[in-house]
Amino acid sequence: MKPAYMILACLLALPAVPRATGQIATVPALDEKPLWELWQFHLASSNLHDAVAERCAEMAKSTHLYPLTLVAEGLGAWHLLKAEKQDEAVKLLDKLAAQPASGPSLPVAAANLGKGWLTRIDRERVRAALQAHYRQEVQYPDNLEPLQKLPAEVRPPARDRYNKLWSYRIVNFKKLRGFQNQKYELSSNTLGARSDLKTELARPYGDAIRLKPVRIMSATPGRETITFERTVGDKTETVHLSVGSKIDDIEFAYLGPRLLILGDGSHWMIMPRPR
Repeated sequence: MKPAYMILACLLALPAVPRATGQIATVPALDEKPLWELWQFHLASSNLHDAVAERCAEMAKSTHLYPLTLVAEGLGAWHLLKAEKQDEAVKLLDKLAAQPASGPSLPVAAANLGKGWLTRIDRERVRAALQAHYRQEVQYPDNLEPLQKLPAEVRPPARDRYNKLWSYRIVNFKKLRGFQNQKYELSSNTLGARSDLKTELARPYGDAIRLKPVRIMSATPGRETITFERTVGDKTETVHLSVGSKIDDIEFAYLGPRLLILGDGSHWMIMPRPR
């Protein structure tokens, strides 16, 4: 029996058949095969960051595949960050973050992904400024206002990429007394516990996207609803999502003729469309 991905690859090779809907003109379906092949290469070569990033860049050049190219750019940015090529990654993330904040679901999800990683990178700049302050004052500031008085070239952003002020507070030692302002907590109000760049990069790709598509509940074009299964603790439950909806941090970003795409603000997950 052939593996599922091989069967799907064969299906993707077939030309899409437009469906007549009275006098309403149908929009040609995007060619999803390049994205599926890229995804399979990512899964098979997840530690070959330069090679996967290069493949992502190749697909991103295919402007006729937009908005699927946004997925390739988001995936490529992650591999560049893993390869410690932050400047190159930031260029892609800036492009994603500039996508419209409303409208089609996939660009919105791409903007959220771009803002998420850029916020983590910006947080490192705030941390560096806090360390510079500590070296001079031998303590951390009560708030972040002193950092805005630094020279422009080292001044960190006052807000995260969601235009929210950073969550910052001094944390005192529980057992050691007399040591003030020696420890702090810093996070994005949007990302919360997932604010740290190093920690987030260390996570396996897509590990938090634990939704399994089961069946199409409603096939109304533009308003399709998919039934997903997810495991919570030792229980399996079903959830129903339509394109553009979200559960927890997971966005249902795209549903095409053969594929569906989920995003969690850090990673993508690409799966075959259920029957």
